[in-house]
Amino acid sequence: MRSFVHRAIQLISLAATVWVVGSANPSVFAAEILPYGTNWRYIIGLSEASSPDPAAWRQLGFDDSAWTAAPAPIGYANPPNSPAEFTIATLVPSSQEGNYSSVFVRTAFVAKNPTPGNVFTVNVNIDDGCIVWINGTEVGRFNVPAGDLAYNQWAVSAGEPAIASFSATNSAQGPVVSGTNILAVQVFNANATSSDLFFDLSLESDLDEVPPAVESADPPAGSTVTDFTEIDVSFTENVTGVDASDLLINGAPATGVSVISPKEYVFSFPAPPLGNVTVSWASNHGITDLASNSFAGVGWNYLLHPADTRGAVIISEFLADNEHGIKDEDGQHSDWIELLNTGTTIANLDGWFLTDETNLLAKWRFPAITLAPNGYLVVFASGKDRTNATAPLHTNFKISKTGGFLALVDSNTNVVSSFNPYPAQQSDISYGRDAVTTSLTGYLGTPTPGAPNGVSGLGFAPTATLSVKGGVYTNNSLSVTMTAPAGQIRYTLDGSVPSTTSTLYAGPITITTSVTLKGRAFQAGLLPGPVAAESYIMVDSTVAKFTSNLPLMILSTSGKGVADHPAQGQPGTFASMVEVQPVRGQSTPFAGVDYLGGCEINIRGQTSAGFPKKPYRLSTQDAYRNSLNAGLLGMPPDDDWILNNPYTDKPFLQNFMAYELYERMGHYSVRRRFVEVFVNTSGGKISYPRDYAGLYILLEKIKVAEDRVNLDKLTPYDTKEPEISGGYMFKKDKDT
Repeated sequence: MRSFVHRAIQLISLAATVWVVGSANPSVFAAEILPYGTNWRYIIGLSEASSPDPAAWRQLGFDDSAWTAAPAPIGYANPPNSPAEFTIATLVPSSQEGNYSSVFVRTAFVAKNPTPGNVFTVNVNIDDGCIVWINGTEVGRFNVPAGDLAYNQWAVSAGEPAIASFSATNSAQGPVVSGTNILAVQVFNANATSSDLFFDLSLESDLDEVPPAVESADPPAGSTVTDFTEIDVSFTENVTGVDASDLLINGAPATGVSVISPKEYVFSFPAPPLGNVTVSWASNHGITDLASNSFAGVGWNYLLHPADTRGAVIISEFLADNEHGIKDEDGQHSDWIELLNTGTTIANLDGWFLTDETNLLAKWRFPAITLAPNGYLVVFASGKDRTNATAPLHTNFKISKTGGFLALVDSNTNVVSSFNPYPAQQSDISYGRDAVTTSLTGYLGTPTPGAPNGVSGLGFAPTATLSVKGGVYTNNSLSVTMTAPAGQIRYTLDGSVPSTTSTLYAGPITITTSVTLKGRAFQAGLLPGPVAAESYIMVDSTVAKFTSNLPLMILSTSGKGVADHPAQGQPGTFASMVEVQPVRGQSTPFAGVDYLGGCEINIRGQTSAGFPKKPYRLSTQDAYRNSLNAGLLGMPPDDDWILNNPYTDKPFLQNFMAYELYERMGHYSVRRRFVEVFVNTSGGKISYPRDYAGLYILLEKIKVAEDRVNLDKLTPYDTKEPEISGGYMFKKDKDT
């Protein structure tokens, strides 16, 4: 069991005590030469690393081809006692098992033109001690005795991973030379029974030889856009020499550029023709970083096409004989027609029509009104002919109860959605479309004006049943059968909702990886039955044994990569998810399950999205991929959540504490919970440490909601005081 808050407090103290600086120059610009997680050559110290000269292994000419090549962090932890130890990428035997006290590691790096005065800084994340050399010259040591140390000597004392930094100012004699250099480290444990050993290292310098590159673009590279007259480009570092003509749109230079910051620029240009759009950089651009490294200028593409609302807005449901249902503003049970915008952009209905006659498509015209994505609009089919956009709408016709024609027509009199024909109608029973396959229509025993259509009851096929309940399993495989009283069953394993084209169930389904299995019965003459769904989280023995004093969250995308900043309106990656609360102070994958089901996940953030530990947005979903309000970790139910990645917040407290203190001042602050997270994108069983993402903060997403920012929502009918007064929420991300 671990206590991360306790460890975080320890790290705050360590940060004040373990920094060892030989020659500090805080004003210089630091460029990273070797990042944490670099590949190294290593050998366990069962003898000197080289003989007869025990120092030869620290030199450039030493042959280390027989050593093991592996990425850092390198070490072991039995059990892990700090956040860093959960990131170990290369496991070595314990000192007790391997009968050793030190490990020799080395790697090469290239410096093109080092000059006297350049400062090179080594940052070592170490447990317990180390000595660092560059080309055989010692640049620093931590927690070890003075003098030459043999392979079988020990560190001075035991501890947890701590950052030690050493700086070396270059001279004409080195230690860094032009070309290839060797960084060598001898890592020492504290004693033979030590429970852990840890090593990782980064190398920085004021010698900036890394050219700038594009860090991000808005709209994101490769996305589909409907309005395209500017691009917000962020570089990896501050740059100079940026002109509008440097950026080419289909070979034509941009016409304007605005400077947001020395690393962020907004280019503007006339809208290009529809279709594929190529973004490139002029060959003679003068963009460089502050060290005169020239920008490489790699381009990207977009797909530009107009917003298509024709196929997005549909008549989803109507009621032709309203005896006891909703009333209009006159208190009458008028018949009604429900529209649904299934698209991802706002639909402008100005100049569109509703009709019940095939030879009079422009029978009743919509006023200037819009319909939001996934939004519903109820129009009363009362014959009262009311077109005030700020009041309930009424057509100039009523719907025939004996059957007939009903259509939505666009401004060019094209039929975009219709029931042609529809059958005779019954009192208080609506007629509409399946929530998934909208081409399937039928009677709906429970009308739902202004809300998603029903999925079960009168007029629907029966419910399919899955034989194995969802949960966390260690089995090598599961065999799941599906049954239904009538009809045929179709199923999916990718999170999508079963449709008429999904796989037909013919026998037991074998589950070997984490998936969400969905089944649905289809029967002639009826709408498809409810979707039955179960999520199976498959873990190996390393995860089965995992415990924590914090909640756990395990996500699996069934082998798919996590969507990276999907365009507005586009879905994230479907994932099966289990969230576990501690039971009697301890979390395991099997007890205290608080949420088990599906969600969408995507990478979010800007600078933070470039960290090895990614920030994520989660959207909990029901079996139909609709938003599902879930009360994760005891917080009020909602469907929008943030997994905040405290990557640069090494004590894991800064954001959390800021939210907490602001809340205690009496202000609204997002609710938050520490949680340990696993994210599996490779398929197969979830494994530790491979799929361990680390310690995250689960946050509420800031939004208008009763339990978040509680503001009254405006309706199209709210046009004057006092309805439009109260509170508004604005989001400002950039100056673009």
